[in-house]
Amino acid sequence: GVGRSTTNAVVAASVAVIAVDYFVTRVLFTLLY
Repeated sequence: GVGRSTTNAVVAASVAVIAVDYFVTRVLFTLLY
C-alpha cells in the first residue's frame, strides 16, 4: 500500500543521508588531517 512504500522511501532516504554524511566526513578527515 501507500503507507508501506512511503515508509520504505523514508527509510531509504535516511540510510542514504547517513551513508553520504559518513562518507563526506571520512573524506574531509582524510583531506584535512
